[in-house]
Amino acid sequence: MKTQILASDLTKQAPHSPRNRIGGFAIASRTVDKCRAEVAGKLGEYHYDCPLDNVLFTFKGITGAQFKTAVQASKTYEDVGSWLLANGTSKTPAEIKTWSDGVEAGSPMKNPEKRDFFVKNCTKLGLDPETSTTFDWLEADDRASFGEIPLKELKANAASTGKEEDRKMYKTGNDISQSQRLEINAILNQRLASAVDLQMQMKQAHWNVKGPNFIGLHELFDKIAEAAEDYVDLIAERIVQLGGIAEGTVRVSAARSQLDEYPLAVAEGTSHISAVVTALSTFGHEARGTITEADDLDDADTADLFTEVSRGIDKWLWFVEAHTQSTK
Repeated sequence: MKTQILASDLTKQAPHSPRNRIGGFAIASRTVDKCRAEVAGKLGEYHYDCPLDNVLFTFKGITGAQFKTAVQASKTYEDVGSWLLANGTSKTPAEIKTWSDGVEAGSPMKNPEKRDFFVKNCTKLGLDPETSTTFDWLEADDRASFGEIPLKELKANAASTGKEEDRKMYKTGNDISQSQRLEINAILNQRLASAVDLQMQMKQAHWNVKGPNFIGLHELFDKIAEAAEDYVDLIAERIVQLGGIAEGTVRVSAARSQLDEYPLAVAEGTSHISAVVTALSTFGHEARGTITEADDLDDADTADLFTEVSRGIDKWLWFVEAHTQSTK
């Protein structure tokens, strides 16, 4: 299934991890997100056509302007991947894989001009600059930027000799390492916030929809809200299974959710359909990103959980979008 490109608001949510590959190219999906956010005027603290983006552009022999034109003409990430394969300097699949593996493993530690900056920023985030890659740093910085507990603070709490209730992690016989569980739970608490928000957005639609299709949409939105409640429980319980604390209050969720604000004044069915599609698409985008992040942290069970969530979201998205897809 192809993944729709969303006009991400990077003032509220992070772009894709640079590890996520499209057409085999690392960095590319993150660059797509930043490009679309720049076009929408919602780039926040991020930068399009930055040095990292230009690692990709240089490898393919393209410019930022050419890439932007391709992104604006594309509906899915896979469309952009196909464009990359067909344009610029021709590369074989083996060359693309070698390059992507190389940039994913890369670190500025051997670059005298960038070493001090990298050490400073890794230390701030609780990462070991000697063993961390550029991608490790970017992912940790993304998490810290959007309301998640910085890894440095998590590790300090986990190493505390104080009472168990003062720690961010509880002892468990789970054989996933504590450092990995810290990172996984930081990601999961971010997803939990969005899931709580999604549930309540669906209830907002359920309560307020009006018009000739009222009963069908009223009942559909309630079913999606019930499914979202199940996702909330799955995510929260996974956090606790890993020794963490599920941070799922409404106030915490409001501060951390990466979903757009639901429009409160809409009433007509098609307006609610549009808002619900946006919420589901955004959460599905997060879910798929979490599958990759969990795989990278060797947590197959969390990856499997979000595969289940992603499938469910795609089903509900289909049900909702079908109301407006009578013509192509």
